[in-house]
Amino acid sequence: MYGGVLLSASTTDITALDSRRGIGGADAQGQAPIHSTLLRQVPNVWTELQPDLAKSFEASADTLSWTFTLRNDARWHDGKPVTVDDVVWTLNTYIKPPKDLPVGLAGSCTKAMIDKVTKVDESRVRIDLKNPNYSFLMCIGSTFVKILPKHILEPKDLYEGSRELKPAEVIGAGPFKFKEYERASHWTVERNPDYYLKGKPYLDGYTIYLVPDQVTRMAMMATGRLDIIDLFPGLSLSQGRTLEKDAGRILVVHKTPNIRARYVALNTASGPFTDLRLRRAMHLAVDRQAMIEFVEEGGGQITPLFWPGYEYIYTVDDYLKMPGWRPYPEKAQDIAEAKRLVDEATGGKGLDFVLTSRVDNADYAQVLKEQLKAIGFRLSINLLETAVGRPLAAKGELTTWLENYGATYVDHDSITTRGWLPTSTANASRWHNEEFVALYVKQAQAVDLAERGKFLRQMADIIEREVPTVGLTDKMVYIAVNRRVQGITLLPPGIMNDFRLDWVWIKE
Repeated sequence: MYGGVLLSASTTDITALDSRRGIGGADAQGQAPIHSTLLRQVPNVWTELQPDLAKSFEASADTLSWTFTLRNDARWHDGKPVTVDDVVWTLNTYIKPPKDLPVGLAGSCTKAMIDKVTKVDESRVRIDLKNPNYSFLMCIGSTFVKILPKHILEPKDLYEGSRELKPAEVIGAGPFKFKEYERASHWTVERNPDYYLKGKPYLDGYTIYLVPDQVTRMAMMATGRLDIIDLFPGLSLSQGRTLEKDAGRILVVHKTPNIRARYVALNTASGPFTDLRLRRAMHLAVDRQAMIEFVEEGGGQITPLFWPGYEYIYTVDDYLKMPGWRPYPEKAQDIAEAKRLVDEATGGKGLDFVLTSRVDNADYAQVLKEQLKAIGFRLSINLLETAVGRPLAAKGELTTWLENYGATYVDHDSITTRGWLPTSTANASRWHNEEFVALYVKQAQAVDLAERGKFLRQMADIIEREVPTVGLTDKMVYIAVNRRVQGITLLPPGIMNDFRLDWVWIKE
């Protein structure tokens, strides 16, 4: 029943053999099957966690310390046992990396959250946090926070520094073993017969070919020479429809959400948008359904502060009933109220201002310019490269900033901490709300999901009321999969997900 070799294609090459250096989708796709993590995301669910190298864990009363008990049957691909020392060494490497060793996305959340990692005994490790934060579990459950073999990497780090790994040093404890890599050609892994999850993986192996050209990848997919393409960044809706039309007999196109926030940050500290009426008016007037049709070819999603994939906060259906987010015919009422607010705030004169946007958001900026004419907003568009615009926005030097951020791990705190707290380095709105901050602290310490959701809904309500930013839309991700691939019902929504493939098999 089980078996087969999965054939995939990537638009970009593997960044490095050392998984700590991995920064993109190709690395996530290629390295994930080799390695393990303390916890892992539940396949086909993604927003929930399950044990991996850690068979259990518990928090201290103040949730500042977490103790993980490791399973005792995990072994590295060279046969040596996975130990507490490996876990302690790996996490401390992410927190305080050796000189000249970038740790990429693995360090983005661990360095911000973890104070220290210590060995309790031969089966337990304790992680002390800088502040209580339940979302750190999703951080260490990210595919980039891999547990690595100390006996292989520590000597290299100490004596050889930034040297890249040799193929024989690409060792993990995961379901697949590294087999072969040829730069600009392919990356191949094979089944690990000693994997601690007995009976898995189902596949015999997995190969990723580097095929940068989209037309070539789609042709290979349509003729059955590939089993899956474009995990990251995904197909467009029209490309997905083309494949379904040309090769629907042999493949299915999955639609999966993208965990990202796209929004206009409004400077609440100076300029016209210190007036809540004008902020509220923009939120009410944006026709997001029209934006989805124009920019995302009809295959898009709304992007409120909290990604609407968390059932315990607000879902897409919840938002589509709220003023501003709702479509026509109710949208007509929102636009009328927005025009009333602008007339009241400006004495009927309307408002001229500059909408500064990232260059890659130019289409969204143009749609906003056209839509907001109806309420008396007259926009001129200023396009800046991200590296130029972000620092200016963070300093409060821009009236508006059209931005988008992807989650670095699958939790709302990944976005919240970047742009909506007084300490956030990307708080382009210059907004500070004490109630919001107090609720953030409460939700960070809430271990019970229902309790956490209660606080997060209140935080979402404050954003809706205060409008420091105006949420927009984003594309859905479309991924083509051959019908012979079994086990997939929901593909991962981002590169931070655990795509180790031990639950997938090929039906011949």
